[in-house]
Amino acid sequence: MRRKRKLPAGWINPGRRERLSTVWSQGKKIRRVFYAVAVITALTALAAFAAEDRPPDEIGPNSRVWVATSTDLAASNAQLQTRTALDPFAAPDQAVAAQPQRPPSRIEEVATGMNFWDGQTWASSEASFDVAADAFVANRLQYLASISFNLNTVSAVNVITRDGVNIHSTPVAIGLYDAASGASTIIAGITNCSGVMVNSNKVTFENAFQGISADLVYTIERGSFHQDAVIRQRLDPADYGFPRDTTRIQIFTEVYDTPAPEKIRRPLYVEEDEAIRNAKASPDVVDEVLGWGEFVLATGRAFDSQIDQSSTNATAPVPKELKTISGRTFIVESVDYSQIKVQLQALPEAAQQGASLKKAFQPAKSRSQYAAIPKASGKRQQAALSTPKAAVLLAKAAPEKRKGVTIDYIADVG
Repeated sequence: MRRKRKLPAGWINPGRRERLSTVWSQGKKIRRVFYAVAVITALTALAAFAAEDRPPDEIGPNSRVWVATSTDLAASNAQLQTRTALDPFAAPDQAVAAQPQRPPSRIEEVATGMNFWDGQTWASSEASFDVAADAFVANRLQYLASISFNLNTVSAVNVITRDGVNIHSTPVAIGLYDAASGASTIIAGITNCSGVMVNSNKVTFENAFQGISADLVYTIERGSFHQDAVIRQRLDPADYGFPRDTTRIQIFTEVYDTPAPEKIRRPLYVEEDEAIRNAKASPDVVDEVLGWGEFVLATGRAFDSQIDQSSTNATAPVPKELKTISGRTFIVESVDYSQIKVQLQALPEAAQQGASLKKAFQPAKSRSQYAAIPKASGKRQQAALSTPKAAVLLAKAAPEKRKGVTIDYIADVG
């Protein structure tokens, strides 16, 4: 009598292996059919909407919804019948009964700030400026934005959110701060400057500061608001008597008659060496997320303005804090000079005009908490009268390709 040979542990009987292979193969076919049915269902619903070019059934501030009823999908039901048998091992040509009627399908498109309320209904948002009597105005978004023709005015930049919060501000200065000693100085102050709408959603103020060559650029999008300070000339803290390795470049934006925001403090860098902590006035880098209702200032970034503004081009984070100095309130953005040193050193030297401005401004190293921060010169209406109308007529002019380092202020709105 022949004895059955015992297979080693882990081996599978050849006959059993063949049966398992058959089951696995048929299972893969079933899964493919199920996936195909799901894809066809979605595509058919989309095709029904596209064919009718029908408006959405539901519209909200950040979404649009189409509902596909059984009537919409009736023409496609015949295509959704599968030849796969209810029995997974049945022959491929076995007949299959029609599928039961499905509940309505919903297709939803979602985006922050997609629509705005026009007084009667939700309409599609449009990120574009209009030219008003004394300002560039955007009123087809979930927020209202107004930027004076001349930034050297009190409340030159105004944003009103959907929940009724008013944020009035003016960028007023660029400064240096030594994190080791605590010394500070103001190296540039806001000056008279005229805005040019270089794109439908972008306004540029060239040479906006007295002291160094720097522009201010405002960009609106459906769900965000940007204020960018673009430094156009080579900047070295050593020229002002500040150390390169511990100095931070700061942008000061004054806010007026604005309610106190909600704050979330989060550290971007914490110095763990106790000796260094004790030796520095500001050993850590802390960012404050500031929220005025639906207007939320997130962490900014610094980057080379000649390269695209994608996240891969970000060279350094730009934390911010809300500070009260001499009874005035500022949003202070800071970036470590050492993190953007290469980009700043690649900029052109200051022109002769810029050098004379620097001399006229006379920055002074101080520990007095920025006592020399300049103020905007006057009221918005007064400044508008002296703004050349030709500046507005330059709207949509092609922006000049110039080198610069951008320090970006980003507000999410909505």
